[in-house]
Parts: sequence; structure tokens; C-alpha cells
Amino acid sequence: MSQLDALADRSEAEAESSRLGLLAPRELAEAEADRYLAQPGQALAYAVGRLRFDELRAKAEQALGTAFDVRDFHEVVLGRGRLTLGLLDDVVTAWLAER
Repeated sequence: MSQLDALADRSEAEAESSRLGLLAPRELAEAEADRYLAQPGQALAYAVGRLRFDELRAKAEQALGTAFDVRDFHEVVLGRGRLTLGLLDDVVTAWLAER
């Protein structure tokens, strides 16, 4: 999504969203373009969180092997509400230690 951050105006952001296949309906493309233009740091925050979430999932999959259940993992990472990435790491590490 960082490609959208560097765009100069709304029409350019809408065109890039469509080119990347991010959104189908024009209204969604307009909303996304407005959001990234108004809060460019939001895309970075989303990307960093997504990468950390993926890393924690891989850590859990490796630690638990065939016992890994994505539903249990989702309960752990979503069940406590909003957490900093550091606290989320602590929660997942503690959960893995308990298993």
C-alpha cells in the first residue's frame, strides 16, 4: 500500500488503486484514496502490524506443528482487544508456553 502514499492527488490515487486491483467499485476506490491522502501514516501502521501478525502466526505454526489451529490463534491475538505489538508478542509467547 505504500505505493499509494507517494501519490500527489486523489485522481492519481484512484487510478493506482484500480491498476493494482485493490478495489472494484468506484466508491470504495474513492474512499481508499481519500483515506491514504488524509492519513498516509495509516498505511504504514497497517503494513507493520500485518507483518508482525504474520510473523507471530508463523512462530505459532512452527512451535505447535500439527496442533496449530488458526481459530485458537485468532482467539489469542484478537481476544484481548487492542494491544501494542510488544504486548501482542508477549501474549502469543505466553500462550505458546502454556501449550
